[in-house]
Order: sequence, then C-alpha cells, then structure tokens
Amino acid sequence: MRLDIERLAAAMTACLAAACATDASSGLAGTAPTEVTLEPEVFLDGVTCGPSGLSSYVVTLLAYDDATDTTPFLLPASRPLPCATTFAMRDLVIAGKRYGALIDGYEEDASALTPFGGSSSGSRTMLRADGTTAAPRWSSQCGAGANDAMLAVYGASNEVLDCAPLVDAQPTAPSLTLDPIELVGDNACSLAAELDLRRLSGSLDLPPVLACDAPPLTLAATSGELVRLYVRVARPDGPSAGRECEALPTSGKTVAPSCTPLSYVGRVTLAPHLVGAAACPAGAFFEVAVDGAPLPGSRIACGVTAQLGPLAPGLVDLAVALFDADGKQLSGGPSCKAEVEPGRTVAAACL
Repeated sequence: MRLDIERLAAAMTACLAAACATDASSGLAGTAPTEVTLEPEVFLDGVTCGPSGLSSYVVTLLAYDDATDTTPFLLPASRPLPCATTFAMRDLVIAGKRYGALIDGYEEDASALTPFGGSSSGSRTMLRADGTTAAPRWSSQCGAGANDAMLAVYGASNEVLDCAPLVDAQPTAPSLTLDPIELVGDNACSLAAELDLRRLSGSLDLPPVLACDAPPLTLAATSGELVRLYVRVARPDGPSAGRECEALPTSGKTVAPSCTPLSYVGRVTLAPHLVGAAACPAGAFFEVAVDGAPLPGSRIACGVTAQLGPLAPGLVDLAVALFDADGKQLSGGPSCKAEVEPGRTVAAACL
C-alpha cells in the first residue's frame, strides 16, 4: 500500500544517513533484517571506479506496490557513497514490495559532496563545498518498470541486479589501445623486433609498425565504426606469422581489439559468383588445384563459398575444374589468383 510507504519514508528520513551505507541498522531481535542492496559492479559496466572515472554515486530507490504498479514512489536518496562501497537500505524497505533504483554517478569524491539540506535530508541534489550544485556525470536505472523490479523478501538481503548501462552526460571520444603483448603474446620480442600493422577497414590512423617492447598505444577512434586490422611479425630466421583483429569503439570507452589465433598459414575464399552459376549449375561441383597440384578435399558443391587452406604464404594460382552431377568434367572453369598471408583469410580474384 502506497500510504504505508509514504508514512514510513516521512518518519524515517532522519535515519537515512545511517540506513544507506553498509553499516545499516539491524532488524528485530531474533530476526534477520529485510534489506535492499546494490553492488557498484552491477552498474559500472566498464566505467572506471576511482579518480579517473566514477568516484561516488547516489541511489534513489523506486518502490512499487506490485508488478502492475505504473507510478513508483521515490524513497529518499542515499548519501553519496564511494564507488567501491555497497549500497544497503533496511529501515525503509517493506517485504512484498518491488524495488528499482535510480543511479547518479559523480566524478567528485563522496567526501566532497553533501545532499542539499544536509546529510540526512534524503535529497537527490548534491552540493559541493562551495555551495554550488554538482551535476551527476553518469546515470542509470535498475529495473525498467514494476515487472522488472526486484521483489523484497522478508528477512533477506535482496540484491538489485538488473541495471541499464551508465549513460555519460559528458562522453569522451572513443579510443583504441594497441598493446604488443595483447597483439602477439608475452614473447613478442622473441618473434620480431617490430610488429607490422595494416588497417583493413575503418578510418583509424594506424602506425605502420609497433616496436615489440613498446608501451600500450592509445589511438583516437570513431564511435560505432568497426575497425579491422592485420598484425604481422616477420622473423629474420624463420617464417612470418600474422593474425586479424577487430574492435568496435564506443563513446567514453577505451577498447582493445579481439584477434584470431596467431598463425603461420593462411586461407583463401572462392565466392560462388566467381565460379559462375551458368558454368557451375545446381547439383554440379568443382575442384581446385593450387599451383597445379589438386587441393585435397576440395570437391565443393556449386553455389557454395569455397574455403581453401591452410596454404603457405605467397602468391598462388588456383585452377577450377568443373564437374556435372555424374562426375563428368565440364569446360569453362576459371583461373584465379590470391596473395596468401599468414593468419588471414583473403578472397581470390578470378578471370
């Protein structure tokens, strides 16, 4: 019942300063307290906790009578809490109600903020020491509505879990970090003194080389633009190895690319249109010879993209032989070429 919540909130606002930290008051003698808790890791979602990111946060609980309630009651806001501190409220929590939460995240330390009206006012507005209003940089909501809100169970610690990603009111430009160890492994310098880098897609201003022992390099990126790059290490006394990497930069975040396994061999794709639908009809198949030698296991149904490999790096000639459904060889197979690179899958070009 909403009236119960409103009366309890009015009566207990003065106790809020003690009730919204992890040292919340205990329940009745012999019973465990009914509480609502929230761990910062649930809503941080990649935002740094500390001086270089979100330093403190304020929680305002939304109380719903039941799963059909469309007008939640806002409980008094918590004091500003350090970003590593768990939020917990007991005195204003009623078992059987549903609870969501509004999160306000600040760059300022918790000690530098005071709720408007005093530490026990329950105000969601934060003031700095000089009396100016501090606007939250980040915001989030836990529970999109009553149906998604957490149901408080009597005598239990009820953790709020369903939080949307933080929205940054002052998003910084996205960036991409390139770390030689992440790109080719801890033994990067045993492979080569330098890593050759090549952009495959995107507009990233990528350097052509990166020293094997260089510190992580952070580059400005474009939000939402997929970046694909190729990393190659050339050993002076051995074969080259390579891998493809990609990343999707997001505003306000620094991301690292994810990469395919480092490999000394490559692969080639042969698209159906290169073979030709007329020359290679449904039910027929084709085989591929690489530099004049039939490629084992290369019998491929017409209309299917051929995945050829593993192949040694270098320029290769691909000859396509066509066969009908009965295995009789047909004329008209194309001649193709491909530049095989270690750790890459490249498309063939055909005549």
